[in-house]
Amino acid sequence: MISYACIAWVLAGKVNKVVLTPDLVEEYGPGLFGNKCAKCLEPEKVEYLALPGTIEQLIVTSLRAVWDQISTNETFLNGAQIVSRQFKVNLMEIFQGIPFTGYGMCETFLIGITTLGDQPSDLELMLDARLYAKPNIEVRLVDDNNEIVDVGKDGEVQVKTYSIFKSYRGEKDKTRAAFTDDGFLRTGDMGMMYPDGTFIIKGRVADAMRFKVFGDVIYPGPIEEVVSKYPGVKDVSVVGAGVTDLVGDEIVYCIRLQHGVSQPTEEDLNAFCDENGMDESQRPARIIYFDSFPTTANARKVSKSLLREKVKTMVENDSKIGLTNWYIEILNEITR
Repeated sequence: MISYACIAWVLAGKVNKVVLTPDLVEEYGPGLFGNKCAKCLEPEKVEYLALPGTIEQLIVTSLRAVWDQISTNETFLNGAQIVSRQFKVNLMEIFQGIPFTGYGMCETFLIGITTLGDQPSDLELMLDARLYAKPNIEVRLVDDNNEIVDVGKDGEVQVKTYSIFKSYRGEKDKTRAAFTDDGFLRTGDMGMMYPDGTFIIKGRVADAMRFKVFGDVIYPGPIEEVVSKYPGVKDVSVVGAGVTDLVGDEIVYCIRLQHGVSQPTEEDLNAFCDENGMDESQRPARIIYFDSFPTTANARKVSKSLLREKVKTMVENDSKIGLTNWYIEILNEITR
């Protein structure tokens, strides 16, 4: 099974079967769709699975309702959006394969990939999505002043390579803004580099949130990693909404629960997050539950911008929606 994004593999003769997954498969419900997946995957002896994260997650959730595991899969490719370590563990439990992550853009093609080694240490690198830059590409991480940051520090990922695009057609200003004076492309992704030259992607620069009370810049990725492990959570996306001069961004946990699971209490969720290494600055101002998240036009990933706008509209219509007791206490302390 491969996605529409990988049809080139078919044209190159690398695979001989394609299953295109409808965008609205969730209307079937987890049980029926899970049966459809099981009937497709097991008899066909699919070895490599390359799908957008949103579709992969739907398949895994549905298969869990009807199937223990698909034993023939060797590798599954993660791309299009950041997925958590727990997400990959869930995929491994179902497909019995190894998680392979690719990082790239339409403007650059492939930038980096994870290792495909067979040692336990290699699996840890794959689960953490530690990326190795492909040959003949320069990767650097810079701060807001376009200065290269130290190893272990967050910075925007910039790249230069021979396969990079030349321009956005008919959009000179957009093209000019995309490149630095020395020819590096601004990816808009925030990352961190390790001493061995591998790097990870933490999220989009535009998705960063600043909670002024603690003076911290918050990225959704680490929060989503932890919250996704909470029992019964199907999917989570963290966005900033309701920016104020006093506190900055309101951190909003947008959560989808598995079928039949009750909403956890704020206290239980915060306790779980504390136990798993999150600090107070990463706590939610609001917790809002969704049946589904808006996706990009091609349904490859959750659209943070659309979700952020949806949350802002919900807050405008009901200023108290999802407010947590912890955040209310913070506001009371500030305005006292």
